[in-house]
Amino acid sequence: MFLCRGDINRTSCSNCIHAATLSVAETCNSHKGASIFYDECIVQYSNVSFFTLVEDAPAIRRYSPSSYLGSSDFFNQTLPGKIYELILRAFSSSLSSPIPYFAEDREHVTQLEGSYDLEALVQCSPDLDPRNCTECLRLAVEDFFECCSHARLAQIIFPKCLVMYNVSALQPSLGVING
Repeated sequence: MFLCRGDINRTSCSNCIHAATLSVAETCNSHKGASIFYDECIVQYSNVSFFTLVEDAPAIRRYSPSSYLGSSDFFNQTLPGKIYELILRAFSSSLSSPIPYFAEDREHVTQLEGSYDLEALVQCSPDLDPRNCTECLRLAVEDFFECCSHARLAQIIFPKCLVMYNVSALQPSLGVING
């Protein structure tokens, strides 16, 4: 099975799958199953059927070591609100979208301390049913907020789903000077 991120083109997807497949063949050829996670794709194989299942596998965590120095409102309200909005959109896109179980958004956010651009995406493997997709993303979000608190960018990747966000550098608000 392979899964490419919904925001990349076919050529990039094909190149990623090719590289991941070669890597799996070189490093895991004696194993009965393996998953390899690249930035743009996931390749997985097993001698046991894993389709339609949310697997109990450890997450791959990638996040920036530098902290985002904005307000706590961002991590307490803005970011969770955006992620949960995308999960609902991914769930509802399962039947109508050319890329099922995928949702992304880019938004310019202005708060008291300044403004920033927020990019976020969520995605599930299309072999999952809506309930299992939601469950996988829920597990990813739990892991996300436990491991990557206050990171400027983060990715949580499970074999069947992923959650990502990236926050641009904070641009201070310009104050109004009365003169």
